[in-house]
Amino acid sequence: LNDSSYWSTVEFPSGEDYVDWDISTKGTLNPFVNAYGVMRSPWNNNPAKGLCRSNATYGNVVGSSLPSCDVFKQCFQSTTLAETNYYLNGVTHGPVHIMIGGAWDEDSIFKRVKMDYLLKGPMKVLLFKVLWRMGYTRCPSVCADDAVSCNCAIPDKYINEIGPIGIAAASNLTMFLSAYVDFTNETEVLNMLRGVEDPGIVGDMLTSSAAYDPTFWPLHGSAERLMAYKRSLLSQEVAVVSDFDDTWGYPAATLRDVYLNGICDWSNVAGPDDLTLPTCTMGAHNCPGHNENDHIEFSNFLNRNETYTNREMWEFMHPWNDDLPYVYDTYDYNYCSENGYDFLDYSTSTPSFQSTFEPTAGIPPKVSI
Repeated sequence: LNDSSYWSTVEFPSGEDYVDWDISTKGTLNPFVNAYGVMRSPWNNNPAKGLCRSNATYGNVVGSSLPSCDVFKQCFQSTTLAETNYYLNGVTHGPVHIMIGGAWDEDSIFKRVKMDYLLKGPMKVLLFKVLWRMGYTRCPSVCADDAVSCNCAIPDKYINEIGPIGIAAASNLTMFLSAYVDFTNETEVLNMLRGVEDPGIVGDMLTSSAAYDPTFWPLHGSAERLMAYKRSLLSQEVAVVSDFDDTWGYPAATLRDVYLNGICDWSNVAGPDDLTLPTCTMGAHNCPGHNENDHIEFSNFLNRNETYTNREMWEFMHPWNDDLPYVYDTYDYNYCSENGYDFLDYSTSTPSFQSTFEPTAGIPPKVSI
């Protein structure tokens, strides 16, 4: 971001205090520092110190509109916290992360083989992260500032011993891409893997360092404001919103969701250069930190040295909590109701996520590699 604006002076801090990381003790890869020593996602090998954005994802403009009143109404009218979590994690704000963050890759394999189906969204980044979390693709832990290249890659050891088809099957890429790749063709599968083994450079808003982008804060606040409005009405026992189950949880993901269906333990890996694969338990949906009684990283909001689990934070954020140190100035959504999206009108409810988000929505037909 170099537009002489106020935010163009934002710089990412050095990650030197977090470089020392014992993988075998922590059980995970270092989540804090990239190969250039910058506090970014460790796989986002961007040497720049400033905030980075792109209005395109690998050369393609992804998403033509911001989350709409239609989406917010669907979220508001969800009848369970699990379903609400799905909306809050995704369509109520996710497209903004993609549209503002973007991604680019000057040496992309897409220029050498036809893999257009991976360009129609953040698919490349999402597939890469599945491979990275499972250890199949490895990223350098250190790169010199003048390095010619600093890329993640699937080690030849895995290609030779496990094979492209074996890697794709173990990481479940066969499910995500079954409509586009012939998974009996080893050459085709290898080309696909080479296309997603490195994410290039990803704009900060589309990574775990998104909070350094100033747009992160009003974006997430808008989702919280929506839930605060609904919870306020629930506390007032407004009949139309009374059917709400706040049991903690997440719904089963749809086929369109690209994610690691499991949890990987890296404690058996000696270090970043050890090609021992982590132990992955597939089918374990909720990573530590996502469960109801898991403690979150942030604490001491009231200067009482208090800590919070996810459930306790959910209760703390209730708009009627006297200890909450802020309040939204309005819950007025007239701009939605004036355009036909009255959140309290359940007679015109739009379909829930279960029927709205089709697995192939927005993804083009298979393209031969």
